[in-house]
Amino acid sequence: MAGGRIIFSLVFGQALSITNEDTKTITVMVADNSYKTGTTTKIILPGTTATIKMVLTKSFGWYDVIVKAKGYNNFKKQFAGKVENGRVTKTDPLMGGVV
Repeated sequence: MAGGRIIFSLVFGQALSITNEDTKTITVMVADNSYKTGTTTKIILPGTTATIKMVLTKSFGWYDVIVKAKGYNNFKKQFAGKVENGRVTKTDPLMGGVV
């Protein structure tokens, strides 16, 4: 990002927090890459943070999202993994062809 930066963090694996430290407003798109939960678009003003909740119920806690910023064609971040909660869970449904 020209003139600034964007900070990403996973919030307990259930939300993606995006902070805009640039001087310009940015529009980010967070797209589910594997589990068919859709795309969320957020407009983030300079110096503010947006939190995007990830729906993980149907994927048994697994996530795979791609973040892009409108107007920055070379910008792309991908986050993938699984939320662990100490309980017995299921294998990644993408591996088993369930999704």
